[in-house]
Amino acid sequence: MPPGNAEHRAASQSTTAAEESAGSRRSTERATDGNQDVAGEKRSEDEERESAVSPGPTRPDGTPLDDQEIRQLDQLKRTDQEVRQHERAHEVAGGAYAGSASYEYESGPDGERYAVAGEVPIDYGPVPGDPQATIDKMQTVISAAMAPAEPSSKDRQVASQARQYMLEAKLEAAMQQSEMNNARAGAESNRDESVDDAGATAQADSAPSANESSDAIAVMAPDPASAAAAQGSLAAASVAQPPNAVDPTANPDPTARAA
Repeated sequence: MPPGNAEHRAASQSTTAAEESAGSRRSTERATDGNQDVAGEKRSEDEERESAVSPGPTRPDGTPLDDQEIRQLDQLKRTDQEVRQHERAHEVAGGAYAGSASYEYESGPDGERYAVAGEVPIDYGPVPGDPQATIDKMQTVISAAMAPAEPSSKDRQVASQARQYMLEAKLEAAMQQSEMNNARAGAESNRDESVDDAGATAQADSAPSANESSDAIAVMAPDPASAAAAQGSLAAASVAQPPNAVDPTANPDPTARAA
């Protein structure tokens, strides 16, 4: 057989084998795609069956709720959440002056209980004898009463009463401060008066009395007649006998010299 024919047959066989392999792959891919489609359809059917079989909210006896009952249940769930958030805001803001929340419940069509109202006890009375403590307390009470996003009418009443107590406490604190200022000013005035009185007393003690002055003058002042006589004597003596004068009537002392 000529070499060329052998090569041609070998090439033909190789081509045929390649085509068969490609065809086999395409068949496999089609089969795989088909299996995937079938699996997807099966899953969809299973999900539909599960959704049809899985019950929604049910009554306590297990029977499903109707549409009206489902709407009622949804409303109860929303109310329960809002009520709890409302009372929780009071508890957090009230601090030591707030107690624990208590709730009123309503049974839903599913047999569960849902909070439909609540309250938090809070101490908003004034502090006796301490207006500043009352002011601080009322500020906390007002914050607690108005803490929820939508305060109730009762919340607003509590806040209003707390504001009234706080105003009265501020007036009382102002009066106390005024009394303290007056007392302090009075004490300072009394102290100044005491200092002035002490100074005046010291000056009075150190100054001589009128009688003592008269006595001193009477003792120290010479008698006018005696003074005149003394002066006259001095004058007469001066005239009659000037210092170092020589008496012309006396016998001259031969030893005396003129000054």
